[in-house]
Amino acid sequence: MTKHLLCLLIGGVVSLSAEMEWVIIGNDTKIECRETGLAKVAPRTDMVTFIDLNEGKEVLKGRYKVTHLPMKNSIFGPPTNLAVTPDQSMAIIANSVKWVEKDGAWNSEPASQLHLVDLSSGKPTIIGSATAGKQPSGLSISRDGKMLLVANRAEQSVSLYAISGKALQLLDKVQIGGQAAAIAFHPDGKSALVTKFSEHHVGQLVIKDEKLTYDPANDIPVGLWPYNIKITPDGALAIVCNTGNNGLPDGNEDTLSLIDLASERAHVCETIPVGDGPEGLAISADGKYVAVPLLNGSTDMFKGKWFHNEHGAVVLYEVEGKTLRERSRVKTGAFPEGVSFSLDGTRLFVANLDSETLTVFTHKEGVLEKFGEDYRLPGKPGSMGSALP
Repeated sequence: MTKHLLCLLIGGVVSLSAEMEWVIIGNDTKIECRETGLAKVAPRTDMVTFIDLNEGKEVLKGRYKVTHLPMKNSIFGPPTNLAVTPDQSMAIIANSVKWVEKDGAWNSEPASQLHLVDLSSGKPTIIGSATAGKQPSGLSISRDGKMLLVANRAEQSVSLYAISGKALQLLDKVQIGGQAAAIAFHPDGKSALVTKFSEHHVGQLVIKDEKLTYDPANDIPVGLWPYNIKITPDGALAIVCNTGNNGLPDGNEDTLSLIDLASERAHVCETIPVGDGPEGLAISADGKYVAVPLLNGSTDMFKGKWFHNEHGAVVLYEVEGKTLRERSRVKTGAFPEGVSFSLDGTRLFVANLDSETLTVFTHKEGVLEKFGEDYRLPGKPGSMGSALP
């Protein structure tokens, strides 16, 4: 299998506690954003990009080593369908849909594949696959690295796996009665939250004795079309991106729902306007900052519309108790979906789907500044992940 190694000129030397640190990006080659809408085209070679944030920082003086591996993946589903284990030894990437040709036209159907990639040697290597439910979209790994949760969107279910070495073992599966889009383990590993996209709710799951329990009576109503969800490292607060308009930008203000997990009963404690089209979501390792990219109508699909923009944006918030305070709002490339902090919080990476680029920002005390030129990616980045939950 061919591997392309590139050097990305995006930063200086930063001291990190981890021996390895990976950011991974799923690049889809099967869609085009046209003025007539989203077009599904003949598949080329999808790529997953692996950025080694440690390798080369000291040796190459700021050049990150980048590996592209041919691997089927998709923009369909939120930008949460890949993850890295906490020890940085393995990546799991979901191929959410498969491409099918009929009568000369291409369309998508739910897939059920999880790719397993070994990262331990410093050279990403595909080592196998596993079977998920229909259209695996959200992935979440427990903080101890022993369990994986998968939100199966088309199947309206959640699967629980044991991570054993470099393999997955299915432990349990539960139906949740809604489009399971994204999922987040609580830091204690005993519970989780899952967004129910079309139902505008967040479901609560209990994990005990390698079994999943779900009770619809405990669903939490949030904003419209919730895609993404994360839980702060202290387990006290969950943040939900409500994308509005069935997941597409429309110029209207969309929201973040904040869920209080520290009270006797989990509930929405605040709703915050964020901008148009929040999909990506990242929380810094220290739990102090939250980053949310905005689609902002920044693609040819919306040319001529009153809400069209040439650029997307990313908003940086500081966590203050049970609320968020905006600290920075800066331009990105077109249609930003994926976002990730470096472990030390000094870098923020944003993947721009329509630009097919990666934008890098420096971060210090709530201030974002663009660093260097955007890096060209081998496809449309629909997903992004790291070892941060």
